[in-house]
Amino acid sequence: MDAECVEGYMKAIRGLLALRNFTNARIRFLARLDEHSIIHHHLFFARSTDASMTVPLIAQTRSTIRKAVTKIYRLYLVYIWRMDIGEGTVISLSAKLDKTNPGGVHIGKYTNITFGVTILAHDFVNEVHKDVWIGDNCFIGAHSIILPGVRIGNNCIIATASVVAGNVPARSLVFGNPARVLESNLMTGRHGVRVRCKAPNSDAPN
Repeated sequence: MDAECVEGYMKAIRGLLALRNFTNARIRFLARLDEHSIIHHHLFFARSTDASMTVPLIAQTRSTIRKAVTKIYRLYLVYIWRMDIGEGTVISLSAKLDKTNPGGVHIGKYTNITFGVTILAHDFVNEVHKDVWIGDNCFIGAHSIILPGVRIGNNCIIATASVVAGNVPARSLVFGNPARVLESNLMTGRHGVRVRCKAPNSDAPN
């Protein structure tokens, strides 16, 4: 990628981050308003399709901006840092991906790397580089740590604040320090959203 493309990506990221910061500042301002005031009602809330619910309009805007930012951020990690990150994967801007051995970071398609996650692909103490592999349709919970050399299979859920030091079989839920398998044979959709099988209808005719 030439210097002009790199500069273009960087300008786009800076612009979207500035827009995100503006949106967050607006949320804090509106949160101070009296929740019963007319201004608060019309600026802060929008009616959803369900008439009994109200959805924060600012939250909708923030979500839209976040999606755009994370798409550009993925391209930045792929083309600038040469990480192997699949289509549709979402990586929080606060996640820490190893930039000492960026080529050792491999993440599949439609996986969700949430805030505060650390993914390491090198061991400083032992002076070795070890690739990390995370499969498709996984969810890596907030503040989890993925250590060098780990392989996480497809359709896995890593619970919040887990420290993953060993390989994780596909379709597993793990938790703890060190992380242990709590549940197997999971079914997850895109971004690690759990898919639960519907119980058979007991009222159905035999």
